[in-house]
Amino acid sequence: MLPAGIICLTAGFWQSASPYEIWRDQLCSFVGRYSSSFSFLGGGVLACRGDRIPSTLQITAFVENPVRAAEAFRAAPFNHMLIQGDRIYFPHLGSLITLEHRSNDSWAPDFQHQLLRLDPVTGVFSDPYGIASQRFPALCLACSPSELGIGLQICFSGLLESVLHGLILSDSFLKLEGHVLQSKVRTDVETLNVYSALVMGLASLIEHIGNEKVTRLIRSSLVDSTLKQLGGSSEMILARERLLSIQLPYKSRAMGCLATLLATFPQTTTAALQTSRRFPVGPALRAIGQAANIARLSL
Repeated sequence: MLPAGIICLTAGFWQSASPYEIWRDQLCSFVGRYSSSFSFLGGGVLACRGDRIPSTLQITAFVENPVRAAEAFRAAPFNHMLIQGDRIYFPHLGSLITLEHRSNDSWAPDFQHQLLRLDPVTGVFSDPYGIASQRFPALCLACSPSELGIGLQICFSGLLESVLHGLILSDSFLKLEGHVLQSKVRTDVETLNVYSALVMGLASLIEHIGNEKVTRLIRSSLVDSTLKQLGGSSEMILARERLLSIQLPYKSRAMGCLATLLATFPQTTTAALQTSRRFPVGPALRAIGQAANIARLSL
């Protein structure tokens, strides 16, 4: 019986390539067709350092020759590629890849682990906060958001990152989450930004957030004040979600609440999600599409 992975014939002996090596080499072969400078970034690097395929990974690549890049993507070996501006999302051997093309390195992270960087070709590793040396790596803030909408996005994004990469929620993150959810919106702009963050967050966490957490979120001061500004309330959304769950089967309260929000506020758009760098756009858009279908069926 052949061992796991594939068998490669080298100059004199057989060598087994691990699933991680196959996963990594296929990515490097593709990106290397048009970029001589690319890196693996973020929490997925922790799995890569242990020769494990991460659940999700960000790759940043500098494009020296746009013509070669266009040729590479015409013959791309990956299916279901979603292109949003300078980012490309696609699944690869069980992981979700975000490939980002940057002309500079001015991006500011929300969390310390997002600065983890690995050159998959040379093995050079950068870890400015010593995340990899922690016995239980923590989700620690690298910024202090001044806007409630951004703060709620970071709360959702942090919960997702912690699940995907096995990170422990730090005191700084829990303090931010408590402060954000206990706040109230004050302006129309704040209301729209928080509502947009709520839709993005629920869509992104559909498979990763428990029913009790969803209920607490919807009943929070921030969300309730937002819904009241829009002409609804937390209890109205939760009551409609309970009725919806009797009419139609769906997997989680997050999906039910998302469907209820879309039915209650049909003017909801996905423009902010499609330009956000905090959420997995493809899976989130699919979740919103499923929720919208549930909302239509409930009419």
